Amino acid sequence: MTDITYKKRMQRKKEYIDARIDQANIDKGIIVLLTGNGKGKSSSAMGMICRALGYDMKVALVRFLKGDQQTGEDLFLEGHPNVIAAHMKSGFTWNTQDQKLDKKRAMETWSEAKKFLSDSKIAVVVLDEITYMINYNYLDEAEILNTLSNRP
Repeated sequence: MTDITYKKRMQRKKEYIDARIDQANIDKGIIVLLTGNGKGKSSSAMGMICRALGYDMKVALVRFLKGDQQTGEDLFLEGHPNVIAAHMKSGFTWNTQDQKLDKKRAMETWSEAKKFLSDSKIAVVVLDEITYMINYNYLDEAEILNTLSNRP
């Protein structure tokens, strides 16, 4: 292959890729659901938070289940001007073993999450461990889906 043939081929490839990137760069909302056994889901969400912060976006982190337990990520993000957070106060439900209290705390935390989700200035909202709240019937799945569907 000659240098001229190679350059032409690479130029076509560049034009194609640039066009695909332009098509993908539309302003639309995205919902990402990370689920499955084992570790890595929250860490993946933290990566999304870091990416958003790198672009100077506002981020909200809502943690269900983990309560006041501070993770390394929490310590790192604490005090960042573009990060707001809400944490379910009762922590791990299997430790409290108080269904009424856990449900009440889940509802309180969801109330904060709804405020974040309705704020168009917040680019990324992470709802860490929310699927447990649905599975335990602490929060109404239809309400959550409706809130997500109506996010600005």
